[in-house]
Amino acid sequence: GVGPSSRGPATSLLGGAAPGCGVAAERLRGALAEANATRNRTTFNVLRSYALEVLDAPGCRFQERGGQSYEDWLRSTFASSRRPVFGLEDIATRCRLTEGNSVDEDAKLAHLLAAEFANESWVREVSQLQAGMPEAIRCGNLRHLATVPRLLATPLPPLAPRTRALAVAVRQAARQHAGQTVLAVLDMEHLVDGADDSDTTAAGISVLTLLRTEGFELRRVEDGFTCQMSNYSAPGTRELDRCLEPTGQSQPESCSRFKIRFDRRLGEDSLHGRTKLSSDCATCIDPSVTKNCACTVRWQNSSSFEELCRNTTVDGIPGEVFELDLIRNPGSSREGADVCEKNVRGYFQNCYARSCSLPLLEETHTRVWYSQ
Repeated sequence: GVGPSSRGPATSLLGGAAPGCGVAAERLRGALAEANATRNRTTFNVLRSYALEVLDAPGCRFQERGGQSYEDWLRSTFASSRRPVFGLEDIATRCRLTEGNSVDEDAKLAHLLAAEFANESWVREVSQLQAGMPEAIRCGNLRHLATVPRLLATPLPPLAPRTRALAVAVRQAARQHAGQTVLAVLDMEHLVDGADDSDTTAAGISVLTLLRTEGFELRRVEDGFTCQMSNYSAPGTRELDRCLEPTGQSQPESCSRFKIRFDRRLGEDSLHGRTKLSSDCATCIDPSVTKNCACTVRWQNSSSFEELCRNTTVDGIPGEVFELDLIRNPGSSREGADVCEKNVRGYFQNCYARSCSLPLLEETHTRVWYSQ
């Protein structure tokens, strides 16, 4: 939990929030009020990010005016012109950045946070750096962008694994779309080298340096840059219904084509005469249920569906019926709709090509369930 030593500096920080940071301050206040909750709470990594946002006047003004991020604007623009948009970073990677630590690690982080935010000169310096961030971004001053993390006594989640994964994702995108122009949008933190460019083993190496070492030629876009207008269009991740698939992993092409063909054969009747029976699953999967539960779904009248599945082939690969069991929060002994264990056997009965990767199907369906 959060003791007085760590809560005090963060609470006093609320009174000195940067101009326009009222919403950020209220979010931090609410998180601090619930920091000792036993069911679930905001992790210390997230509390630290909330506290830093309270010092970010330009960011607060942007958010409170309803500003749109460059990424959101770009996605909207591409969608209106039917340009395909794909993700570079998996959602699980973002989740791991803010997940909780052990009790000892949290206690250490709490004391470090208290020391940082109780230091008025440190708070003032961070606020000034944040105030100069828009100008640094406009001018491409990467060294200014690297300064804030170096001021923190509490280490930020390591960037190196994410940066390496993003470099791989950019390289894969260039390979998959060879001969086309690919726009890769990255957070500025991944464009900053924490060490000399020649040191390719350094933990703080940037995506740009990693790509350069692999033979990519890098040049800044100069004034007067122009390019030919593209009329290319294709479905992206959203249109292909793959938003929750792990980034960088994909089913074989035959698996994807099989799904399209089988869905067409099913038409609007996705059950195809099947019935789904269970005496206890309706209660177990209900979002209001707060205690551990287990149940089984039984599928009846499925012979016609199974026959249709077996008789559908793509590239000589037939279909096969699978029943998927889903376990949410496995091994949990806690109470609460978001944290209790729910074990549902036979939750899905679907037809897939035999070439499909079952572990990838299971991971994707589990993510769909968590998103509901």
